[in-house]
Amino acid sequence: MTLRGFGTRAATALLHGSRLHRVASVEFGVAALEHGIAHRSRRIVAPGWVRPVLPLRMAVQPLLDRRFQRGLVDALRIAQAEPAPLTTPQPDGQP
Repeated sequence: MTLRGFGTRAATALLHGSRLHRVASVEFGVAALEHGIAHRSRRIVAPGWVRPVLPLRMAVQPLLDRRFQRGLVDALRIAQAEPAPLTTPQPDGQP
């Protein structure tokens, strides 16, 4: 679902080359969850480099918001015209 969303032209226009949106595999996420559950972790963070950054999130988020605002108008224009299929196949006759 996430990979399909980030694979659109609108997402590309919004992120304009940012490396902050790389999508991890399902296997990577499941392995992190399994490890966290097995170790009864209070918090599960993947990838690991995110853990030390979490306390800075409140300070960094406004900067990231401003960075991505630059491409927002173009991304919205593209998204309105771009086909966006559902991420989960639907039975015939279902919306």
